[in-house]
Amino acid sequence: MLCTAFTVFRDAFKDAGITIHLRELIHTDITNFASSQFAEHLTTAELSSARTDCLALAPEIAVRANGVFLWAVLVMRSLINDAIGGDDGTTSKERLSECPNGLNEMYRNMLSKADSSPSVRRHSDLLIYLATRMGSDRYPSDNALAFSWLQDVD
Repeated sequence: MLCTAFTVFRDAFKDAGITIHLRELIHTDITNFASSQFAEHLTTAELSSARTDCLALAPEIAVRANGVFLWAVLVMRSLINDAIGGDDGTTSKERLSECPNGLNEMYRNMLSKADSSPSVRRHSDLLIYLATRMGSDRYPSDNALAFSWLQDVD
């Protein structure tokens, strides 16, 4: 129903010569949101180089997002996580260029990288270590609740 209404609306006004594209309307919003996220999450002195580089990429993120706010959010989160994970700021532009343009491709790319994330790897290594120690005198419990606190480990 909505597509039909849009098509009728578009056909009725196509001769007026005025076209409004969503990507143009929210370009500034995406740029501002990206800048605010980088400034908010990359605050420490160690991350100052990454913050500067990421802030410079905010307009390019908005252009590449092509009006898809979710794509921009996923890219921002990826760049922030990479910076916090220890990547230096010089790789941010390269990481952005490696991001697929489509949302489906972005999800596939992120899912394929999930296990290689340093933070996920640290958590999984800790979980495996604790699981192998279960049943010993030091870790007597074999209850899964013993691992419930792991998500809070920084």
